[in-house]
Amino acid sequence: MSARELAEKFFGHVEAGEVGEILGIMTPDAAVSLVPLNRHGPMAADGASYLRELARAFPDLMVRVRRLFVTADGTGVEPRR
Repeated sequence: MSARELAEKFFGHVEAGEVGEILGIMTPDAAVSLVPLNRHGPMAADGASYLRELARAFPDLMVRVRRLFVTADGTGVEPRR
């Protein structure tokens, strides 16, 4: 799966509130940086708890990706306007 496909799949699961599916496509030791919250750590700890809290707090959350760039190192970035 390409980095673009993975990012699209990730955001699709976020919009559907499918935390288990997101965690299933991520490795537990993947690095997570939630910059506005100043939370950094492994997906299994920091990322998973954040996603569960997000899905619980906003069950009708809509995530729309307007543009997605994948850098040379495979990092997916959704630029903000």
